[in-house]
Amino acid sequence: MQQRSRLPIGEDMRFQERAWLAVRVGWVLLAAVILLALLGIFSGGIMSAAKAERDGTALSVDYERFQRRSTQTHFRLHVPKQTEDEIWLRFGRAFQDTYEIEAVQPQPLRSHISSTGISLFFDAYDQDDLNIVVRVRPRRFGMVNIEIARQPGLLQMPVLIYP
Repeated sequence: MQQRSRLPIGEDMRFQERAWLAVRVGWVLLAAVILLALLGIFSGGIMSAAKAERDGTALSVDYERFQRRSTQTHFRLHVPKQTEDEIWLRFGRAFQDTYEIEAVQPQPLRSHISSTGISLFFDAYDQDDLNIVVRVRPRRFGMVNIEIARQPGLLQMPVLIYP
């Protein structure tokens, strides 16, 4: 009669079940990251696109909530038709410290830099609404609260800049 040999195989079912659980959690986390990326949490997309506006302020701003330090981004400002000949906008100190302005379209008549931020003055004569595009490149990363003022109000926009 032939004897069956028994191989010593160590079995730890508790460890095996924990390993299976870790693999499942990893798959769920990977799927969540992919879904968030598709929705725009890491840059352009549905969750990233934002609009800042406030009652009583003749200004609205379209911008990206989530930006990258190495990528140019833009702020689109919309100022409804005004009776004055000149439109004044002030970008707060956080904007001045965080961004390098690469282009402003249309070009302002003049600008002024102070300790409170950057002021831009635009000609409003013979225009319906004024649409301004400010192209910028972030200098640093982190959470920033951007402020843009237009008499009589102030818009605040939270922005997260990734490295």
